[in-house]
Amino acid sequence: MTSEFTIRGCGKPGDRSRLERLGLPPKYIAQYTNSPPLYYALMRLGICASFFYLMTGQDADKVLGTILLRKRFSLAARGYHWKIHAVYVDPELRGRGLGVELVRFALGELAGWRVAEVSLKVDEDNEPAIRLYRKCGFEEKEKANGQLIMVKTVEQARERRRLP
Repeated sequence: MTSEFTIRGCGKPGDRSRLERLGLPPKYIAQYTNSPPLYYALMRLGICASFFYLMTGQDADKVLGTILLRKRFSLAARGYHWKIHAVYVDPELRGRGLGVELVRFALGELAGWRVAEVSLKVDEDNEPAIRLYRKCGFEEKEKANGQLIMVKTVEQARERRRLP
């Protein structure tokens, strides 16, 4: 399947019109663009950052999936905390392993940056997503407000890459 798609960085996710042109569902456009004003200030200060990736087919205009990574400085953690903010796979293509490929790609990026741990939140009734994350090695940490918080220790890459 790896020859059927490409995953590439796509800059900052905040451009609503660009995401609409890509054909993403409104729910994901809202997740990728609706950040509180404080978040934008923190991004400018380097306290927060987002990394947006597109999975496209051989026809580069067809978006098969997306994944968004976020980092935020945390006093409690005495460093940056990383999370997978959202994963999207075209509904017609679900169940074919594309979600696993997106998550594995993101974990590879994090490993290259020497990130120790990544977390995510998922609705506790979203069984397909929970199965995906468990398949990728995430474990349940806690439940809060109808969501599971899941974490994974990131296996370290041999070479350290600089953050983009």
